[in-house]
Amino acid sequence: MTDQKPKEPNAHDEEPSLFEEKKEPGKKGKGKFFIFLLIVLGVLMFWPKPSIKGEAVLQAGKFTRTGPTSSGTLKEILRENGAMVKRGEALARFENPEVERRFEE
Repeated sequence: MTDQKPKEPNAHDEEPSLFEEKKEPGKKGKGKFFIFLLIVLGVLMFWPKPSIKGEAVLQAGKFTRTGPTSSGTLKEILRENGAMVKRGEALARFENPEVERRFEE
């Protein structure tokens, strides 16, 4: 009787696979990266944004007092208080009979 040891599988003993699908390197890693990126972007969209709340009073950088050079009656206000105006724009309309007479002469 001879002592026979069981054969260990050898690389040459395996049957070759003719239709084995080849794995493309890195394809699985790209998918995981895009999923990770989508999760990070989703979290950042809903992350609370830093903000400061409070009350403030704003003041114009340039302030000019206006007024009539002679007495008269205010007939019409053309701009509201605090409205933006340009140089030379009429703010109100006054009536002064004395000044009107001077222009007629």
